[in-house]
Amino acid sequence: QDNGSGALGIYNNTIISTIDDLDPSTPGGDGIHVALVSANSPADATAVLRASTIAGNLIGDDSDPLLPLFNDGTGIVVRATEETTVQDLFISNNTITGNLADGILFSRTDDAVVAIVNPVPGQTRGVTIDGNIITAQVGHGIAIAASGGNASQVGIELRENLITLGLQNGIDLLAGGDVDLLVDLNLNLVDSNVGNGFQLREQYNSFDTEARQIGGTWSRNTFINNAGSGASVDLRMAGLVIGLDGVDPATGASLGNSFTDNGEDGIEFNGFGDVFVTNNTI
Repeated sequence: QDNGSGALGIYNNTIISTIDDLDPSTPGGDGIHVALVSANSPADATAVLRASTIAGNLIGDDSDPLLPLFNDGTGIVVRATEETTVQDLFISNNTITGNLADGILFSRTDDAVVAIVNPVPGQTRGVTIDGNIITAQVGHGIAIAASGGNASQVGIELRENLITLGLQNGIDLLAGGDVDLLVDLNLNLVDSNVGNGFQLREQYNSFDTEARQIGGTWSRNTFINNAGSGASVDLRMAGLVIGLDGVDPATGASLGNSFTDNGEDGIEFNGFGDVFVTNNTI
């Protein structure tokens, strides 16, 4: 809170049956909720969350249909607000099942910074969501909501996640205000969600003057059997790359993406800007 600084590690916990107490001042039944906010100071918060890991947790359990042990809120929430900073956040290898909101939500507002400073090996963005199994959420599988200023780019990577059987979008990205958002997707499987596999959308007060935009590279992802489109892109694109030419030298697999057997379009574009689409199966 406020101008504090620290790191956290949350490992190998079982988190089930949390309850929303309907108190608006507390998180609404989330499994894990991390918030960088002002609390005791009238000034904007400048707190820093350093080199933190959330890994190996079981959050929600619907293995017994007669006694589902879901959480009332989202499985994992991380919120950065005001002038706070998130450095080298790693959300990895969690099993998140049957929660009443989203599986994972990362939210950035105002002028919060996402930075890469001392990353774990293989980490290329300030926030990495890696190797999670996210199943049967009432909300989205992974939700990213970013708004506010564009003094710094918000860099996030989603890789090797399994996102399936959700009642909304597999991945949902909301960009607002002047945010400059870069989201890389690598080796994710997004399968059998009721909405779109990947929904990119925007929110604005003034269409012409607010400069929200999305970039990033998508490679070796599979979007299959979703009731909506494999991906629906409904915001301004700035150097968005969907698929790469060639093959992985180690495995021989294509560096493109697969958008197949979805209920609507393979990829639907309703936004504008610069996008490069190559070597995909649609």
